[in-house]
Amino acid sequence: MSTNREHAVVIGGSMAGLVAARVLSNHFKKVTIIEKDKVNNKPETRKGQPQTRHIHLLLAHAMNILSRYFPELKKELLENGALELDVGNDYSWYSYGGFKKKGTTGITALTMTRQLLEYHVKKHVLDIGNVAICDETKVLEMKMEGENVKGLILENEGVRNGIDTDFVVDASGRGTRAFKWLKQYGYPTPEESTIKIDIMYITILFERKKMPQGKKIETISYTPDAPKEKLGAVLMPIENDRWVLTLIGLRGAEPPQNDEELLKFLKELPISELYDIISDTTRLTDFVVYKYPNSVRRHYEKLNKFPGSYLVLGDAVSSFNPMYAQGMASSICQAEILDEVLKGTPSNSEVFRPYINKVNKVIEDFWTAGAYEDFRYPETVGIKPAGLKVVNGYMKKLQKAANKDTELFKEILEVAGSLKSGKKLFRPRILWKVLKTNL
Repeated sequence: MSTNREHAVVIGGSMAGLVAARVLSNHFKKVTIIEKDKVNNKPETRKGQPQTRHIHLLLAHAMNILSRYFPELKKELLENGALELDVGNDYSWYSYGGFKKKGTTGITALTMTRQLLEYHVKKHVLDIGNVAICDETKVLEMKMEGENVKGLILENEGVRNGIDTDFVVDASGRGTRAFKWLKQYGYPTPEESTIKIDIMYITILFERKKMPQGKKIETISYTPDAPKEKLGAVLMPIENDRWVLTLIGLRGAEPPQNDEELLKFLKELPISELYDIISDTTRLTDFVVYKYPNSVRRHYEKLNKFPGSYLVLGDAVSSFNPMYAQGMASSICQAEILDEVLKGTPSNSEVFRPYINKVNKVIEDFWTAGAYEDFRYPETVGIKPAGLKVVNGYMKKLQKAANKDTELFKEILEVAGSLKSGKKLFRPRILWKVLKTNL
């Protein structure tokens, strides 16, 4: 490695921190990951990761980025039980009165647990010669020299010690303390945007039997008809011959939390597919609950003063509504931006501004797309995006049209997978197809 950059520290050892460490390994002689929980050499859910027990889907664009950084990752995941599905053919998605019109799209997705994905990414990252991890270690505060961060104060088993560094990436998630540390050194606190969504997840794992003849393994989802319905469900095949079922309660609605209520809910849905599978299989786990009250965005891009050699990444910048699978994708896109900026910026102290400006564009796209969907419910609290009624009215017509048109379904999937800008859904040709199909 030819670099003048000595030592980078990543706060947080989840997906955001792991991919950040992979990127930093290209630019620094040494990279250290600081993780507050114990890290074991197996797929796991750590204490600080309650969300990992629930359904996760890595958007297509983010998987493409991961595959460039970890060329063997996809092969390993498939060898360890992940399934690769063509989203257009192997996804039964019911919304707005019908299933989307299936057809081969060439857009694929891997279905697996978040634990399996993170374990294999972690394994690859820690196999890099200049990357190490310090687990069961808390970051208490940061040390500065002039306008640059030069170290962190750590605590391990009650013992405090320091670590020197040229560069810090805070990927510690929603619980980040970055803005508190900045305030101690006289830096301004970033503005926050919040959307109160009140989502509740219930997740259960089931045995996945061999499918009957004529039936194929696929992901099945029921999207509630907003605003009158508030309960949804997603069933996805995962490794070790299992199904993961996540029930979603919106705006304070609580999904079923026992077997009797679950089967009653599934049987009353306008589709039979979910009930047919779950009623004939064995439950393997308890009903696991996860509540997510609001999405939060911290506007670091608006700060005119920020210390050199310090960045925020992932949920530490913006945490999204988990329904839209934007969290991991956003973090991976941000790590790729960090890589690009480090290549073109020789001074560590000058990385923040070009980095945060580019990251803000990624966050803005994800945040706005999610906000339109969030505000389909009048109980949602926050700043509404521009043209809400017009956009949501059109998107409802597009969704209905996609129940009859495979091409429109593919367009939706490409935007949902971050392969294409949402603006592409408003092209004249698409507008005409939506209008014609609805008529």
